[in-house]
Amino acid sequence: MPRLIRIRQLRDMLGHSNATIYRLIKNAGLPPPLKLTSRTSAWDEDSVLRWLAGRTTAATTPSTSSISNNASSSHPVASCRREVV
Repeated sequence: MPRLIRIRQLRDMLGHSNATIYRLIKNAGLPPPLKLTSRTSAWDEDSVLRWLAGRTTAATTPSTSSISNNASSSHPVASCRREVV
């Protein structure tokens, strides 16, 4: 039987607020909660741990597409940066 965790436990596990948790569900692939009743939701702990392990692996694996030179960045703030001497 899967272990279910509530939002409070998920907050402690991830170190994020409720709003950020729901943002991660929407944008970053965090598994959505299971509806237990009309007012109660819980997450499958194994699914959350797999998602977290995948994010940790992705964060520690360098990708050539993520390596860029800040000076050639097309971001508008990049052109405003001053060199610190």
